[in-house]
Amino acid sequence: MNKLNPLFVDSTKLSSDSIGCAIELKGVPTLTEEQVYVKIKDSKGNEESYLLNKKEDLGLYTGQVWLNHQQEVVVRFYIMSNAGVTQSSMEYKSKGAYILEYTWKETTPDQKKVDEAKQALRNEKALLSQEAIISEFSELSQLIDKWGL
Repeated sequence: MNKLNPLFVDSTKLSSDSIGCAIELKGVPTLTEEQVYVKIKDSKGNEESYLLNKKEDLGLYTGQVWLNHQQEVVVRFYIMSNAGVTQSSMEYKSKGAYILEYTWKETTPDQKKVDEAKQALRNEKALLSQEAIISEFSELSQLIDKWGL
């Protein structure tokens, strides 16, 4: 994540203040009947998707979202057709600011594998923690049975 110069951070805003963030995406592959969406995920796992508008004269896609000032988010762009998602960008880590600028970088096959491995690891950790709770619960129930509590 890029560190922002503190001289350019709006010090009149609290971290809980909501600001309108303009999103700009350039370098998107030429599209015919496809649309570009942005998906924004916050640190709590909440996700929202927005359609971006094409600015022909500037050669970029734009949109606006509302975020908390300096809120950390993960941003990913998708190109969609009637059949579904045709391409996706890599993930970008950002903070809520008045303008969020990105250049399209498509997810590589290696990045897809990394993303899938991370998700599998999260699922495995969740399963392990559930198994630990169950084993501790069974040990507790054995003690209760043994001592007649």
